[in-house]
Amino acid sequence: MSFKERMNNAANKAALTQAKTDLAFERTKLSNLGDVVTNTHSFTALVGRKGENLAVMLPLNYEDSNDFLLGFSDQVSGELAKYSPQEGNMAGFLVYELTKKMPGRFPSNLKFDFKNLKFDIEFLRIDTELDQYIPSRRGGGYGRGVNRPMATEVYMPEVKKGFEFEARYDNGTSGYHLIALSRSEGGNRQFFPGFGIPFEVQYAKGRQITTHVTCAPKNVAKGAYAGTYFTSQVKKIASDLGLKHHDVLKFRVEKPGEVYRITDFSR
Repeated sequence: MSFKERMNNAANKAALTQAKTDLAFERTKLSNLGDVVTNTHSFTALVGRKGENLAVMLPLNYEDSNDFLLGFSDQVSGELAKYSPQEGNMAGFLVYELTKKMPGRFPSNLKFDFKNLKFDIEFLRIDTELDQYIPSRRGGGYGRGVNRPMATEVYMPEVKKGFEFEARYDNGTSGYHLIALSRSEGGNRQFFPGFGIPFEVQYAKGRQITTHVTCAPKNVAKGAYAGTYFTSQVKKIASDLGLKHHDVLKFRVEKPGEVYRITDFSR
């Protein structure tokens, strides 16, 4: 075998060895991705007191604008809906003050699915009073049952009559009933009017409810572009239509910002 042939063989063997190494690395990445999809992702959130209420502090920055994180925080808010959570900022982190008391002890964890991934939030109870981080109602905050000022400009959706979109019905084991809205780019929150502004939802043979978008920080004025779901009278829709958890509802705009119709749903 000539020197040139030996050099070519050596180069080919080296290339093959490197190729095997590279492919093994790529396989590891695929395997790790499989673990991401199939494993349950666990993390800890803090639970402390805010006056007479509990407050849940999540490991999420209050100013996060990442679509995934916005959607994730909306999902957590929906899972806590029966406690009427009010969004707030605690030392830069996202906090939900639970303004509605429920019988029994607050759960030690919260399990749910989001984007086809499984999550398990462990709630770590601490003795710290959280008032020093969350603005007190006495200090000018706006809590549940307190009239909020009207926004200078009331948000109204820029959609036309006949526009159609989808929204998810949520009804976990805790018994809440709500239509979840996404604030991420292109999300369905933009198709409804501002926080606290009433609108009508028609469905089935002439039936209808009047509801409004809720769950916003205490310093948000009525009519502002805020809120993550609507829940008032949604139980009636769910009962009449026989909805189940995570059914997808198709909405049609009858009068932008004022009247909507549920035309169909799927599961």
